[in-house]
Amino acid sequence: MFKLWKIYYGWVVVAGAFLATAASGGVFYSFGVFFQPLQEEFGWTRATTASVSTVWLISFAVSGYFMGWLTDVRGPRFAMLLGAVLTGAGFVMTSRAGSLGHFYLTYVLTGIGTAATWSPPLAVVQRWFDKKRGLALGIVASGVGTGTMVLSPLLSWFITSYGWRDAYIGLGVLCCVALILAALVLIQSPQEKGVLPYGAAPQRMTATIHDPKNQQGDTPVAKECWTIGYAVRTKAFRYILSIYVLSLVPIYVIPAHIVRFATDRGVTALAAASALGAFGIGGTIARAGGGALSDVLGWTKGIALFSFLTAAPIFVLVGMHDAAAIFGAMLALGVFAGARVPLIPGLLGYYFGTDYLARLIAVTHGMAVLFAAGSPVLAGFIFDRTGSYAIPFSIAGLCAVGAGILALLTGIIIDQRHIDE
Repeated sequence: MFKLWKIYYGWVVVAGAFLATAASGGVFYSFGVFFQPLQEEFGWTRATTASVSTVWLISFAVSGYFMGWLTDVRGPRFAMLLGAVLTGAGFVMTSRAGSLGHFYLTYVLTGIGTAATWSPPLAVVQRWFDKKRGLALGIVASGVGTGTMVLSPLLSWFITSYGWRDAYIGLGVLCCVALILAALVLIQSPQEKGVLPYGAAPQRMTATIHDPKNQQGDTPVAKECWTIGYAVRTKAFRYILSIYVLSLVPIYVIPAHIVRFATDRGVTALAAASALGAFGIGGTIARAGGGALSDVLGWTKGIALFSFLTAAPIFVLVGMHDAAAIFGAMLALGVFAGARVPLIPGLLGYYFGTDYLARLIAVTHGMAVLFAAGSPVLAGFIFDRTGSYAIPFSIAGLCAVGAGILALLTGIIIDQRHIDE
């Protein structure tokens, strides 16, 4: 096998993909740090302020398939470099924004750019690993938590010292550099290096395209490759998509509002941003572990376990007033929600194969994001009407419970091979 400094090159690909997802996490979850400065600058309601993040989510979701297609057809480097240019330029333009419409336009641009930071790296990494795929995915997904952990307090300090406009410029530069570095090392598949995927047997079978009319093609194993059109028609895909939607609601609602929630209760802005950073710390710690544990438990059982655990800190968060308690709850939320993150893309790869995986992950993620994107705005709307986060946070916790239940049902479907119903 090709080795670089006695390291299988697939692990170098993992490192590059980690940088890409770190940029993704830094962009989305750090919005909570900008929430209060933007609200104070423009006098927006919480629902209006949260809508900026929703616009980013929608553009991210809609353009995800395009970036997945670019990755499958042109390779990850092209997609990543395009993402670097669009993301960097978008945030530099955001630093000059003077109206809500201007924010919407620039966040659309950054949403298109950061679409390269999710499905492409997660798909490419799976092509490099037959064994330890869960661990590799976990490491890549932990980049989201790392980006949140590093950038949230850094941007909070930068905003306090220099203002939110200069902080946006810094965010754009950091994301652009991270994506360029990722592009330098990402390679589409081990075949381009003349090696096998990590842990693959020398006589590994050639992948075949799945035809739903072929009754011998129903076993969900890695060598099968379902086309997008066939895959999205299956019952299993609908269940996986539903799990994804319910899983996204808690991690969209809580981070977007946690800084305002904490400052409302007398916590300083820096301590509140540190609580958001704790969410990133927990996710960084747990994503690799969750991926590795899935190699033992299986994908669906792992998703169910971590979904149920995710609900616990959400339900207790509403009654907290102390900075340390909020920090601890966000740390726990990051651990449990983070451990679940790599498992859904892994389940898609296990079930539908890897030939079309970048596009399939993008379709699944994009559809899920579109369904869940309005949840931060809805949470802000409920707060504006009730003056409390009790209801929106409780709904987020119930969504996590629902994701766990659906994961268990999906496992039954796959075990019984009711794929095409």
